[in-house]
This record gives sequence, C-alpha cells and structure tokens, in this order.
Amino acid sequence: MEVRAFQPVGRRSGQPDVLLFRDREGRYYLRPGCSGRLVRLTARDAQRLLRQYQYRPILSGAWLTYDEVIQVDCPFPDERNSTAAG
Repeated sequence: MEVRAFQPVGRRSGQPDVLLFRDREGRYYLRPGCSGRLVRLTARDAQRLLRQYQYRPILSGAWLTYDEVIQVDCPFPDERNSTAAG
C-alpha cells in the first residue's frame, strides 16, 4: 500500500501556518492552521485562494507524509507550560 504524500504549494501572507498542499494525483488540500486537518479543495478553489489571499509560492520538490504536513512550520509546544503546577 502506498503512503499518501503531499507537496507544499503555497503559504498565506500574514498567516504563515496556513498552507496549501497538492497530492500526487493533483488534488489540492488546505491546512487552516497548526495541527489542523487537511481540507480538500477543488483546483478552481485552490487557484482562487492563491490569488485572493496572496499566497506565496513554495518552491520545494519535497513530498511529506500526512503527519509531517500537520506539523510542518508549527512551533513546538512549550514543555514548561505543559507540566503540572505543583
């Protein structure tokens, strides 16, 4: 079974954690924020988003797994805040 892979296509200006991806079959997906689930878009809607929200193109040939897509360019959680106060 082949692992699904996604290629970054664009980054939203002013909101760098909002990314647009494309899979190997040419379908587009939006990641609305860090740790957000991918939302599938039509090619027409993806092109409209790229223009309307001034996405900056990402010139990368890298293919990422779903888990990598969710975490890419997101800050690591602050371990000091995740410990219980005591």
